[in-house]
Amino acid sequence: MKLKFYVLNRDSSLFTCFVIRTDLGVNTYLLGYKTSKQLETSRIFCLNPYSFHMFLNELNNCPTYHRAVAINIKRSSDPYVIQLVQCKSEFIDKTWGEIIRLLIWEQLEIDHMMSWLSTLGGAFSALGDYFETSAEIAGKISIQQMRLAFRLGDPGLRSRCLLYFSISLIQKHEFKIAQKIIKSQYEFAKQHDDVRLIKMCLGIWSKLQWTHKISRQSKKAQVIK
Repeated sequence: MKLKFYVLNRDSSLFTCFVIRTDLGVNTYLLGYKTSKQLETSRIFCLNPYSFHMFLNELNNCPTYHRAVAINIKRSSDPYVIQLVQCKSEFIDKTWGEIIRLLIWEQLEIDHMMSWLSTLGGAFSALGDYFETSAEIAGKISIQQMRLAFRLGDPGLRSRCLLYFSISLIQKHEFKIAQKIIKSQYEFAKQHDDVRLIKMCLGIWSKLQWTHKISRQSKKAQVIK
């Protein structure tokens, strides 16, 4: 169904507007049109740009409304003209704008903090193979990263933080808890087809096996002595 009307801009330029609805969807066309005579017999409706946008939106999304408008236009022998007028007041939602500003600022701060924690956690994790206190600090940093991941709502990042925490558990020889974490995150990675996370799980699993083997050998050597 095709709907046709005219749009008179504030600079007196006239456009022909077609809103065509088919089975494939809705298309809206605005064609420049210059006329030498005024539309004296036309029906003029004054709308501000915001109301005109909502009018087009309803035509595009509501078939019933589109059909009703088209029928009314066809019944009239006079052309329909929508004249765009200046808004009496600007529709600026300052409260919502402030909320968005704070959310963006919070997101930037969280991203910045996550970068710092990743650098710091990596350094302590490297030292954790030699010093248990460093492994303890690396684990605490991973927990802080996990809290930020929950704030960001990123399941993949949350999973990586859990794996970072499992590394600190391995370094402290808490193998059973680390094993459960790695297995659960491996299943999560397979469900989401995350190749990078799968490889990360396999790498940490190898570290778990190697550290566990070294730990058992060390205990046996102490028993023999």
